[in-house]
Amino acid sequence: PIGFWWPYWGGNSGRLIAFDVGDSAAPKFVSDVNLATNQWWNFSPAYSANGLAYLSHQSFVKPPPIITCDDSTGTCQTNDPPDWVWMQRWYLDVVDYADPKEPAVRGPVNIPGTLKGISNGGELLYTVGPRWTASTNWWYDGPEYLDASAYDGVEVHLVDSLELSRAWPHPVMVNGEHIFLGSPSVA
Repeated sequence: PIGFWWPYWGGNSGRLIAFDVGDSAAPKFVSDVNLATNQWWNFSPAYSANGLAYLSHQSFVKPPPIITCDDSTGTCQTNDPPDWVWMQRWYLDVVDYADPKEPAVRGPVNIPGTLKGISNGGELLYTVGPRWTASTNWWYDGPEYLDASAYDGVEVHLVDSLELSRAWPHPVMVNGEHIFLGSPSVA
């Protein structure tokens, strides 16, 4: 049996350290996977199912130009983002521990927010994140969304989405197939 050590604060720094805990009195180091060797940051807690560890990270990317076309005239206009505009993206990281001494890291997959939990053996992902609300100016107006997405091992597909309260905080906890949403008190 392989166990994982997670930092005590509930998240992690993108580093997964595996130990053989077959003898709980004498754990043995097995492997070390460091996902934070590049510009990735803000890793979620890790969730496990079927020998896989699931977690998410954030990264900033330059947004592409937005092209809008007028159907009546056929003319198109390109709106390039200002140099100072960057987009925050979230990515799913999956580490396969079929061979605990040499874990395989799958390529990151874009997801709609920070990973908050998994169900159905990792086939359903729950994330929380914002949305761009004006596709022509890269604007975000504040709400976050709880999203359920299907993961087939290669791609992620949005299944359903729920806008969360604009009042803070609005914690989300996933426990198996149960989702708990917190709401702030109203004074």
